[in-house]
Amino acid sequence: MMYITAAFLAFLAGFAAHVQAVEYTTAHPLSSVVNTPIKDCGKFTELPVPMLAWLGDMPTIAANGYTETTSPGSIFAKQGLSVKLYRQDSLVKQLEDYISCKTPFLRVTNGMMVMAGDVFKSDVQSRLTPTPIYLLTFSKGGDVAVGRASIKNPKDMCNTDGSLQVYSPHVDYMATIFRSVGCPIPVDKIHWVKDMIEDTKDSMYPARALREDPNIQWVFVISPDATALTSGKGSEGSVDGAHVILSTATCDTCIADLYYVRSDWAASNKETYSKFVHALLLAQEYSAGLMAAKQPKEVYDKWITASAKMLLGSADLTADAEAMWPDGHFAGWNGNVQFFTDSNYPRNFANMTREASEAFGPDGLRLIAKPVSLVPAALDYTKLKEGLKKTTFEAPTFDRQAVQEVIRKREEQGTLVDDRLFSFDVPFRPNETIFDPNAYTDKLDQMITFMTTMGGAIYTIEAYADTQQYIRLKCGTVVDATGVKKLDMNCKSGTGTPAMLAKIKQTAKDGTLARAIAVRDALAARAGQKGINLNMDKVEVIGHGLMKPNIPGCKYDKEGDVTPSCYPSSKEQWDAMRHAEFSVISTESSDFVALR
Repeated sequence: MMYITAAFLAFLAGFAAHVQAVEYTTAHPLSSVVNTPIKDCGKFTELPVPMLAWLGDMPTIAANGYTETTSPGSIFAKQGLSVKLYRQDSLVKQLEDYISCKTPFLRVTNGMMVMAGDVFKSDVQSRLTPTPIYLLTFSKGGDVAVGRASIKNPKDMCNTDGSLQVYSPHVDYMATIFRSVGCPIPVDKIHWVKDMIEDTKDSMYPARALREDPNIQWVFVISPDATALTSGKGSEGSVDGAHVILSTATCDTCIADLYYVRSDWAASNKETYSKFVHALLLAQEYSAGLMAAKQPKEVYDKWITASAKMLLGSADLTADAEAMWPDGHFAGWNGNVQFFTDSNYPRNFANMTREASEAFGPDGLRLIAKPVSLVPAALDYTKLKEGLKKTTFEAPTFDRQAVQEVIRKREEQGTLVDDRLFSFDVPFRPNETIFDPNAYTDKLDQMITFMTTMGGAIYTIEAYADTQQYIRLKCGTVVDATGVKKLDMNCKSGTGTPAMLAKIKQTAKDGTLARAIAVRDALAARAGQKGINLNMDKVEVIGHGLMKPNIPGCKYDKEGDVTPSCYPSSKEQWDAMRHAEFSVISTESSDFVALR
């Protein structure tokens, strides 16, 4: 989630010299930070609605007629609403306004809401319980994990020191990465800072931590800071060897931006918040068209200027306002229906809230004492379709043939493994000749979860065969001094002819390719059964045959062929050789980015 201020101009032009060391803070539970007295909500003649400095709030400005208070003839006005927009990036201050009911709205990410879970539970009457009403966007490229040269991939982040802003959208983003890798959050190695970016020379922010503290191995930053950190070799604000580990261009459902309303206010104002949601849906669709055409120019300029002023603090920052737009993708009507109502969708509201609760609870970051469980508003989505033109999914725009070519080149160069973010095995059962999807539903569901979480990535399914028959025929056997027949480690007793060995190799390659295709087909079928829309054009299959055995210490001869060191030494090794591997491939490098 990208927060932008006028300080970016000074930040990108040069970097101030710091005379003090980086100061870290403590992530206390928000229930001990926010102590505002609870007040009942009165009637609002003008509805106060908070916004964040984020592209998702630009349609809200359009809905209000490009002004802070509702303009006549605007989308909000046509819905019979009178709205007062204001920016509030501080989670603590938003909570204070919410609890005192200066506004019945929260405009935060889902993870930020979960972090505040214990604050809401302080009210025995449950007046404060947030009711989620609208999903604005998912971040798509605006938020980045950057690491030093030693951190090659997300798994290398495990048990190392890192830094991020306390209570920020990046906390849930970080938790998602560690959960995907399968290692615990390194709670005692996280160095919290109070700021997201450099507003003043005294700002304490993650990019500064990476520059000045050699113990920090990774940070979570917004995209301008990521560019600065990785654009040089230690000069002008860069860090030597720093690189992008993972951005929300790949993990494109990691940060969800929402509107919530107080449950007590919602109980008597369903028509009002339903109209509010409908207006935002209409405004989002209208804004997308306006951004694409940039016409009518007078209206476009008015919108961008208002967005710069209301979200970034200055009407002069129109270029920054325009630059925000590509860093997220709007959920729209269909995305809201899926997020709030589809129980099969892995990245639905309930699942993301549960996962965040686990990460922030007593066994994780210790920010909340008990899990957060909220019920989305019971909106009439059929009625909310009225006036909308787009209510279906649009497939991602990856070029399949170009993806295949990049994968092929990386495979030939032996560098594909460098782009793997996450991977796991699908072990085949002994003597299994036909892939039975019913025996692998847990693995298929795991693939679906990765594909819906890392929707900006591409994926490979690579299948492997065992080397036993081939090496026996190639190398033959010898009898040792005790009369025991063993594999000829010098490969001088083989009975397989070159033609026979070549045929075995090709048969293994064809067989593993067929197996990889069978796994891909089963994945597509499983997603179809669950009603989940996956872009299968982004799944590339590779059959390695017997040429990449997973035997520790396996070596190849000068012709590049397997040697006796690649022979299984136990039944367990033999069983493990017959497997497929599902991998999430990063698209952060330039040759992949060009395919989007």
